[in-house]
Amino acid sequence: MKDGKQRILKSDKPGTVTRYDHNVKQSEGIYGGTVKLGKATKRHSGDYTLEEHGSDGILLRKVTVHLEIQAPVPKPVVSQTCLSPEQMTVSCSYEGDGAEIIFKLDSQLLIQTGNHRISLGNWPANKSSVTVNLHGQLTGNLTCQIKSSGRSQGTFIRLEACKAPVPKPVVSQTCLSPEKMTVSCSYEGDGAEIIFKLDSQLLIQTRNNSVSLGNWPANKSIVTVNLHGQLTGNLTCQIKSSGRSQGTFIRLEACKGI
Repeated sequence: MKDGKQRILKSDKPGTVTRYDHNVKQSEGIYGGTVKLGKATKRHSGDYTLEEHGSDGILLRKVTVHLEIQAPVPKPVVSQTCLSPEQMTVSCSYEGDGAEIIFKLDSQLLIQTGNHRISLGNWPANKSSVTVNLHGQLTGNLTCQIKSSGRSQGTFIRLEACKAPVPKPVVSQTCLSPEKMTVSCSYEGDGAEIIFKLDSQLLIQTRNNSVSLGNWPANKSIVTVNLHGQLTGNLTCQIKSSGRSQGTFIRLEACKGI
């Protein structure tokens, strides 16, 4: 019997066993009076009672054992998302619900849930998550710990400062005559390094400062080089910032009569 009301099996005589699968679902079988549950779940928890009766129906022995099925503590997933150099979000999620979440940056507690579920609006029903907004330049060890029934699992990542995206340069050619052209490289923003080449020949390289035309917008940087109008080749501009880069190239064509 389970919990004093659900009969699991009954043996009338040696070799004759009646099983009640509607009370113990997912059982794999009964072997010599032993019930093998197979994939045990929390609903299998409870008090199991064995009663032994004599041929006259008199109770000879009664033994009760309590079974507690505990689900494994899920391993949390920790992530960082940069929204800008000044803002980021950090998240901790895990499969399931009902566990306690302790979310820290180094020794600083960011959030702690008290054994209840906090989830995003469109998050799957079997997944719990917490999300915290932080300044984009914070760094350190970001740790999330999941606690349930006295057990715990933890995950940590190294939090990195957010960087501004590297802009993609725009490269252009302008023919002034068959003997003269100008080539330009521009990008949105400033403070990045520009490397401007024709094939393997370096045309100009700026050193992390803004080179702009007099009437150019304040948030745009540009370099312009005069070349002979009959030059051809691959014109490449590369923008470098904070160890990252973006590049663009065009095919330089000889200028024709204007």
